[in-house]
Amino acid sequence: MKPRLFKFMQLWYCALPGFLIGLGYTPSDAYAEWFKRNGMQS
Repeated sequence: MKPRLFKFMQLWYCALPGFLIGLGYTPSDAYAEWFKRNGMQS
């Protein structure tokens, strides 16, 4: 992997969760949505 691309991916992985949480979109919301889409709702 190119170092530049790797650095960009690192930045992306750090920024994305903060961005989603800033929107009030918590990981639990994401999991609930994913389970709904996959028909695994408990």
